[in-house]
Amino acid sequence: MLPFALWALVFASADYWLCAGILIAAGAMFKAQILFGVPFFILWPLFRGNWLAIVRWIIGLVAASAVITACWLLRVDEHFSIRALLWVMGVGLSIPLIWWAMRRTSVRYIRLSLIGVAVLLVMWPIVRMGWAWAGCSLLAIGGVVLLARFAEPKAMRYAAAGCIGAALFACVPVFGGSMTWFHVGITYGTHRYAEMVRGSDNNLAEFWLTNGSGI
Repeated sequence: MLPFALWALVFASADYWLCAGILIAAGAMFKAQILFGVPFFILWPLFRGNWLAIVRWIIGLVAASAVITACWLLRVDEHFSIRALLWVMGVGLSIPLIWWAMRRTSVRYIRLSLIGVAVLLVMWPIVRMGWAWAGCSLLAIGGVVLLARFAEPKAMRYAAAGCIGAALFACVPVFGGSMTWFHVGITYGTHRYAEMVRGSDNNLAEFWLTNGSGI
């Protein structure tokens, strides 16, 4: 855990907040206790008035967590889901299409066609999820359109990373992806500590089970 935390601090000090978020996500896969330091990476740029740094850090954390756990998020009923993978790839492809429509062409019908293709790539599995999901997806697409139109070009890289990470996590409710990596790797010890007791050995689970009521 320590190398990931220290290098995350180094990258944050150098204003590479996306890389800092990626390192924290990678460290959490080895030792979830590193997440206790999450408030520090939020308050640090907040007190400096650097709101965009918080956004970049969160994008790095979400995108890295999604990519690392993609082998579970893209599994449906113990089988790899090609449909989920194609949708995630379509979401990633929609970002350059929107950027090209808003920055590289001034012909209206070409611009509308490219944005329409991007909407189809994102929306084809969302339609059956209900109006709330569809509305949130359209708002997200609208935000990316505005970002491509008015923000700096490098902002689209952060938008692409955030959208791909969000799409991977959205595979859980949309396609029925697995969250086993979270339930077993991170929360199992919290909710099933009694099953980790090893007889009379001195361990935290046994201590909490026998003395927890008196703490």
